Amino acid sequence: MTGNELLNKTLAIINEDRADYLNIALECINTLLSDTFNINNIILEAAGDAPLAAIPTISALTDTIPYDDSLVRSAFPFGLASYLIYDDGDMGKVQYFHNMYVNACQDLSKALSGEVEDVYRYENI
Repeated sequence: MTGNELLNKTLAIINEDRADYLNIALECINTLLSDTFNINNIILEAAGDAPLAAIPTISALTDTIPYDDSLVRSAFPFGLASYLIYDDGDMGKVQYFHNMYVNACQDLSKALSGEVEDVYRYENI
């Protein structure tokens, strides 16, 4: 999904005009990339893929968002909506979209299995 596709999906959810948000959409999307970096890496590792080493950014709305598609499609529209409408002053809407974003991120978070390390090491008992 590109930044433009994400913006269009988000604007459909909040029923707003594209021109009003073009000047801030790119930075809001990059903030979402930063916010969800660890979640994306957990999704990658759970799928057996290598995690990303650094937080990516996009430089134009035409760029493809370099995260797991399920995260971008299910969580990002709500996160972007909460950022875009913040300045409208309707904190009820902001909270609603933020809660939807957090819930979508939690739904996609996975537990990773691994070996348990004994950190106490009772050797002389």
